[in-house]
Amino acid sequence: MQNFKTAKLFDAGGDLSQRWFIFYYFRSPETGKFRRFRNWIPSTILSSSARRDKAHLMIKTINKKLLQGYNPFVQLDKRYKLLTSGLTYVLTLKAQTCRIRSYHTYCSFVNQFNDWLESVSLLFSQINLSFHLLNNLISAWLLFRNPMPAA
Repeated sequence: MQNFKTAKLFDAGGDLSQRWFIFYYFRSPETGKFRRFRNWIPSTILSSSARRDKAHLMIKTINKKLLQGYNPFVQLDKRYKLLTSGLTYVLTLKAQTCRIRSYHTYCSFVNQFNDWLESVSLLFSQINLSFHLLNNLISAWLLFRNPMPAA
């Protein structure tokens, strides 16, 4: 019995005003039940044929990773000793899931943060960080840098 169900497209019945996503299931090691994972298709892609092309490329990539033994639960628990290696890993994931402009924004943040770490002699400090902590760090910094306007 496989630990995953292959990726499929949810296209909201072809409605371009709705968010489209790719979903797949992977068996949780703790409960033994399947858990759904989603990868969003950018809503900036305005035609259904272009969204389908992007979706098929994403499905092909996800299914290939699953068949090669990718386990999202192991990836989420991955720990990093060096902050720079962890941030580099977060950037590789962002490159697969974000718009190009958003990815460049993340890269800019990581470069500025690395410069700051180097200026305070912490660039190669060893610490214990999880993927979630690093991802939250990037998101919080971007929110702090560009706060939402008051309603």
